[in-house]
Amino acid sequence: MAHGHALDSIASRFGISKGSASLFFDRSLRAITRQQDQHLSWPTVARRQQIKDFVREQFGIPHCIGFIDGTHINLARAPARPEKGAAAFHSRKERYGMLLLAAVDERKRFTFIHYGYSARSSDMRAQQASRLHTDSHNFFNEDEYLLADSGFLCTTNIIPMYRKNVGEEDVTGHRRYFNKKGAKAQVCNEHAFGTDRDDQRVILMIIAACILHNLCISTWQDHITQEELQEVMGDEYAERKRQIDLAGDKDLDEQYRRRERLWKDMLSIDPHPPKGYKRWIRGVSPLHLTV
Repeated sequence: MAHGHALDSIASRFGISKGSASLFFDRSLRAITRQQDQHLSWPTVARRQQIKDFVREQFGIPHCIGFIDGTHINLARAPARPEKGAAAFHSRKERYGMLLLAAVDERKRFTFIHYGYSARSSDMRAQQASRLHTDSHNFFNEDEYLLADSGFLCTTNIIPMYRKNVGEEDVTGHRRYFNKKGAKAQVCNEHAFGTDRDDQRVILMIIAACILHNLCISTWQDHITQEELQEVMGDEYAERKRQIDLAGDKDLDEQYRRRERLWKDMLSIDPHPPKGYKRWIRGVSPLHLTV
């Protein structure tokens, strides 16, 4: 699953038939996915408080219990029997794939996954079909939310980055402040997806990969030292972090008012607020707010 070798190659390496290799592979997938409730689950109230404390202390973002994003799971060929035909799984990137929507905590562990949509679908569409949207009361307490990129729908429990207005080269003012702080925190999501990438087998592989990802984070220190890990990774972490670093609301709907309150809360706990921030607080015309 990790190296992408063909079954023939694996069977030859271990001196077994291709059929046996396929059977052992499927048995292993099912054994791993049976551990989903133990190793891939939504955080408890106490655990969510730990996440909120960490994100507030490290990034100056209050009430955040994790980060959510979508990624494409690339397929070597078209799915065998999709309901709407193979073309439904052919993305704008000219390859077949499935969309995985996933939330992670501050340790980069997956806490929620939603799958089933093709790579042609948008993150927003998958978001609206997920239980985080349809049954949000079962996942969030008051003021809790997940931070997302600008491709998501703004709700009271999923807060995306601001999008640029038409004709703007980049966001400015409080929107730039919010996006910059949010991008630094979302390193967690980038790293989680950076670790991972017959139809039923694909689903099992997605779940198994997420479970193994969480297990690696929980147990790696039992098998490798920090120095050995750094030697393996080289400067990858520093480079990816550097790239990301570069990177009057009364008339608004509640989900957008929530985001407006959030950047003000971030300013209130920021020991070094940016110059000119007082002008943002004195009043921002709703006409200049990007949704």
